[in-house]
Amino acid sequence: MLPDKHLYGQAFALYALTEYALATHDEEASRLADDLVETLETHAHDAEFGGYREYFRADWTAVPADSSTFFYRNFSGPDTKLMNTHMHLLEAFTNYYRLAGTELARARLVELVLIESNAVLRKSVGANTDGYALDWTPLEDRWHKVVYYGHDLENAWLLMQACRALDLPNGPLIDLYRAVWANNRKYGYDHENGGVYNWGPLGEEARGKEKVFWVQGESMLSALHMYRLTGDPQYWTYFSEILRWIVAEQVDWENGEWFEQIDVDGSRSGVKAGEWKAVYHHGRAVVECLRLLGEMEHQ
Repeated sequence: MLPDKHLYGQAFALYALTEYALATHDEEASRLADDLVETLETHAHDAEFGGYREYFRADWTAVPADSSTFFYRNFSGPDTKLMNTHMHLLEAFTNYYRLAGTELARARLVELVLIESNAVLRKSVGANTDGYALDWTPLEDRWHKVVYYGHDLENAWLLMQACRALDLPNGPLIDLYRAVWANNRKYGYDHENGGVYNWGPLGEEARGKEKVFWVQGESMLSALHMYRLTGDPQYWTYFSEILRWIVAEQVDWENGEWFEQIDVDGSRSGVKAGEWKAVYHHGRAVVECLRLLGEMEHQ
């Protein structure tokens, strides 16, 4: 396997550096974050269409046009842009703007807000799909006409946080947040047991009805953000139902941690820790929910 540099990984590196720098005021971490943003600006930013090219060779040279990489269940070529990658770039640049406050940081964060609230949204359905051409034309093959419900709901609260960092009102995007929640409620929500399914074809019933740990954490946090933003009691109901599912089924009270996946028949599978399972999603979700609930209590 070639040691490619994928923008998904660069986003998490930037997120880690900025989170550490904001928490500790470490100047070296801030400098490394600045250097990484400069590198991304030089090699990966798409000045014509916006956003970032997905991956490069280790020395930042372009990969051949006929190459592909397997990423999050899909094969993506060098001329493919992914909603998932840009969502995590949005997250990282929100932190970077809080840290650096530069004109470039603000410009790139505004650009990512536009991408994640508009370019990746299938407006006739109210859902995001993952694969796009360089000019943001949606890829229509069956691998890319898929909705990952957890990503949609995670993207909503990350957009809220980005707008707050930019000191922009969330009001113009409330209809978007409601739309992705409505699509989730229609296709991706387990109304009988609580919790959110994993994936489904665009505009159709969910097919991947397994309950994955990170989807539950991000959906719970998104529901609480929605309730705080709108005051609409339906989102408090979603928050409560997802939390109830997590407490009753997703948490392993005997051995600790959360089960990675619970299938429709109730069987549990996966690992406690691995390449795609760490405290990033569900650990942060619990901490953030506690923080939000504390703030709401004193409002």
